[in-house]
Amino acid sequence: MQALFQSSHFSLESRLQGKNNCHLCDRLSNTTVSRKCAVLSSSRKISVVPKKFTGLNVNNRSLIVRSSKPEDSNKSNDNAQPKSAAKMTNAELDKEIISISLPMLATLAADPIAGLVDTAYLGRLGASELAGVGVALSIFNTVSKLFSVPLLSVTTSSVATAGGKGINALSCAASSSLLIASVIGLTQALVLGLGGPRAQRMWGILPTSNAFRPSLQFLNIRAIGAPITILLLTLQGIFRGLADTRATFYATVLSNAINVFLAPVLVFNAGWGVGGAAAATVFAQFVPATLLFFWLRQRVNLTAAGKDTLLQVLSLFKPTGFLILRTVSITISYAVATAMVARAGSLSTASHQICFQIWLASSLLSDSLAVAAQSLMARCIGAEDLGAADRVAKRTSSIALVLGLFLSAVMAIAGVRIPRLFTKDPEVLRLIKIIFPLLVLTQPINSQAFVWDGILYGAGGFKYAAVAMAMAAAPAVAVMTGGSHLAAGKPELQLVAVWAGLATLMTMRWFTIMVPYVTRSGPFKRLNFATAKAAEK
Repeated sequence: MQALFQSSHFSLESRLQGKNNCHLCDRLSNTTVSRKCAVLSSSRKISVVPKKFTGLNVNNRSLIVRSSKPEDSNKSNDNAQPKSAAKMTNAELDKEIISISLPMLATLAADPIAGLVDTAYLGRLGASELAGVGVALSIFNTVSKLFSVPLLSVTTSSVATAGGKGINALSCAASSSLLIASVIGLTQALVLGLGGPRAQRMWGILPTSNAFRPSLQFLNIRAIGAPITILLLTLQGIFRGLADTRATFYATVLSNAINVFLAPVLVFNAGWGVGGAAAATVFAQFVPATLLFFWLRQRVNLTAAGKDTLLQVLSLFKPTGFLILRTVSITISYAVATAMVARAGSLSTASHQICFQIWLASSLLSDSLAVAAQSLMARCIGAEDLGAADRVAKRTSSIALVLGLFLSAVMAIAGVRIPRLFTKDPEVLRLIKIIFPLLVLTQPINSQAFVWDGILYGAGGFKYAAVAMAMAAAPAVAVMTGGSHLAAGKPELQLVAVWAGLATLMTMRWFTIMVPYVTRSGPFKRLNFATAKAAEK
């Protein structure tokens, strides 16, 4: 049997006392492993075994205990140690990548598909309604995502950490996260509700526009549901921290299923129009949020958050500054895109909204591949198998290129038949036909950008990711604003300028990560060792 220790002293549980000494040095006294024993074990060349106990937990770390028989030990080692990616065939590595990507695809697909269905419903109401909802969604996402992304990260981390400290710590962490989410949600509701008309003018929709009223109606109803949106996201973060991804998957699927089936009833049968679409979304988030809260209450005793625990959770927001910078950069880019097309008129905004939803839906395949890249890169680097990490980066990048070319081919063959599923307006379809080639050509770039994001995260380059996104957003916004200004009064050229800006965003997003990887600098500096080792061979 073999126990792997990661430091020279670990406190064991109080039950490991008295006669339960190590076979090697017989120096386990009371609750502490001797320095000699731990140092020897860290080399992994000698088995260090408490006699009677298996599967113990050491300082909230898993203690791996295996059979003392040599043949059994070898079998266990084979089972416990995953095969290095450096030693896998391409087929084996592809299988590993797909095994991670497919489950994530099921989760990631839910929101974009629901967005496409909503766009199809609203497209039947008219171009003004579709344009108004597009602007309202841009405003809502700009306000909500500023804190929702770091809140999700903090919630998952705090709950996962507290889970190793006992049920009381877990209860306090979950309760504190929900309290913080409630405060943020109510604040967002007030900001959106009171500042909606002003925000619409900032986005380029004036009260005289046909899109102003439906946009404001949609935004006001979504504002009422803002606390529900942030609470649902926080509950999903808590369950992720509990390593329960099944519950979050069920919640996501249920939410979007309700939205897809309820929206047409409220939009058309009840005659609520865009307000019905917003109400369907709020209700579709309320149901799974309630279920997740009920399931959480069965597992965790939620209590009033103590001051110390609340401060501890809030302290986790300190290192999220770079994460907020990254979120702000990409959110502003998308917001500027919507604002520029809104100034070109309702027809331009409607055509942009349809193409943008198709663009987001096509990216979900690349996003699921990025999750696999991040997971495998982190696993390899954590095991200090840098050669394997280098191979994972190259292989996932190759798959992303093939995926991007495939998506381009599908869109090129389908052509404008895809947009016709969302609108019958001839002018909107004419504008879509102008910018659709850009949508087709950017698919390989989009796939590379998403996957290299995952590779960067797997290498631990979170701070660099924020800086890289800011460097990508700056020229993209410049292209959008400068091009739209030069093409003032020409809606077709303004649309092209906006989509040229989005193409610039994705190209720079890929380029700013690819350069340090090729030069083995910044977050990829550690891969120099793998390159040198390969050169020696």
